[in-house]
Amino acid sequence: VQGIKVRVIDTPGLLPSWSDQRHNEKILHSVKRFIKKSPPDIVLYLDRLDTQSRDFSDMPLLRTITDIFGPSIWFNAIVGLTHAASAPPDGPNGTPSSYDMFVTQRSHVVQQAIRQAAGDMRLMNPISLVENHSACRIDTSGQRVLPNGQVWKPHLLLLSFASKILAEANALLKLQDSPPEKHYTARTRVPPLPYLLSTLLQSRPQLKLPEEQFS
Repeated sequence: VQGIKVRVIDTPGLLPSWSDQRHNEKILHSVKRFIKKSPPDIVLYLDRLDTQSRDFSDMPLLRTITDIFGPSIWFNAIVGLTHAASAPPDGPNGTPSSYDMFVTQRSHVVQQAIRQAAGDMRLMNPISLVENHSACRIDTSGQRVLPNGQVWKPHLLLLSFASKILAEANALLKLQDSPPEKHYTARTRVPPLPYLLSTLLQSRPQLKLPEEQFS
C-alpha cells in the first residue's frame, strides 16, 4: 500500500448474537495463536455506518473479543464505518439528518459500546469512514469521495501509519498508565491518545450530539 508492505489478518464471519459466540471464539482463538508470532500494529474494527440500532446489539461480540485478547486490544484500535456513502436517515421531524450528524451519532454508539466492553470509559477510538461501492463518487485521481467531501482511503492510511508511529513513541517513552494485559501481546498505549490523534487529523470540527451541546 503506497509502497509499504502491509500484512492483513482478516476475521470473516464474526456474528453479533449471544448464540453465535462459540463460533466467534473458534475464529478469534485461531487469530490469537497467529498473532503471538506477529503482533499487529493496528486493529481495525469494522461496523456499518448505516446500522440504525442503538441497543448495543454487538455487545456479545465485543465482549468476546475483549475476553479473548484482553481490554488492551482496543487501545490501538481504529473503528472503520463501512457503507459510508449511505444517505442519512430521516430525523425525528421527518426531515433528513445532516451527513455529519449521521456520522457523529453512529460513531458515538460504536465508541460507547467499545468502552463498555473494555470496561474503560476513557477510550475514544478514532473513526475512519470506508466506502467501496461502485456507485460512490470518484475524483479525478480515481479515489472514492464521501458525501462530506473526504477522500477516505488516504485518511485511513494516514491514521493507521500515524497510530503506529504514536504507539512506538509511546512505548519508547513508557507513557502507559498501566502494564499491558497479559492476554494480548501487541503494543499498547494510553487510551486517550488514539482519540487525540483522530482529532488532530479531522478536516472539520466534530459535531456534538444534542444532549452534549450544553454539557
